[in-house]
Amino acid sequence: MLYMTENSGIAERLRQAMAVRGFSVTELGKSSGVDKSHVTRLLKGERGEGMRPPTRKKLAVALDVTAEWLFAGVGPNPFGAPDPSPQDTATSVMIAERIASNVKRYPSKAGAAVALRAMGVSEEAIEAMLTEENTGNEEVDPGRKHWIDQGLWWEAEIRRGKATIESDAFTEAAPMEGRKTKRSR
Repeated sequence: MLYMTENSGIAERLRQAMAVRGFSVTELGKSSGVDKSHVTRLLKGERGEGMRPPTRKKLAVALDVTAEWLFAGVGPNPFGAPDPSPQDTATSVMIAERIASNVKRYPSKAGAAVALRAMGVSEEAIEAMLTEENTGNEEVDPGRKHWIDQGLWWEAEIRRGKATIESDAFTEAAPMEGRKTKRSR
């Protein structure tokens, strides 16, 4: 069971700021001078309140937000979007945990996500691909091309209105047999 804490609010705001600025964990670590393990723990909701003010400031400056908003949610959202509801945050945390687990198991997914973003594929389709389990041999990463094809399939399904992040299909592996993607046409 997932319990909401202030740290999960920090994680959600950090995730939002990183997405808007286009930062990966490694890129944010380099840009801010904060060790990427600290950033990872923040994203997992494992720390936040106890972080020293100079470290908070480094992250906020790199993300071009105030430390007050990033770490306490004080002030308006700098991106003009409403702050996420606790339910949205809980869903995001669960999806992020599943993505982290799958990328660890299938390392080529990270490269596929970068390629899909460069192709202009929606974040929803990329997220679907990243959360998806491999339908073949679970011990073998099927490779970057496989995951790119999966992301393109998800993009087509989302555009046709057949899949959304809330649908059951999102949590199941996309079928590979007999389908055409943009790359395979």
